[in-house]
Amino acid sequence: MEKETVESPGSLSLADFELTIQQSEEIIGPLTALGRNGANNTFTLLYDDVPQNLAVLATYDGDAPPARDGHTIICTGDCLVESAPAKVVAYRHT
Repeated sequence: MEKETVESPGSLSLADFELTIQQSEEIIGPLTALGRNGANNTFTLLYDDVPQNLAVLATYDGDAPPARDGHTIICTGDCLVESAPAKVVAYRHT
């Protein structure tokens, strides 16, 4: 299936970055990757059916994101939150 990578400002708060991704998931399809390109964040979406539960973002420290009850990890990425480097994880409620 075809994918699309979208950029969003790295100056966004985590809540606004999450909302941007969720709105894109409702139009294009599920999130598959997170990343960073200079001062912007990137996220990749799969052209497919809209997921039943939209992605939820969190920041984390360490090598691996924590498990979250009732959720699966979609992806992780080195991103920007309010212009500061942050490790971000995307979860989806199962």
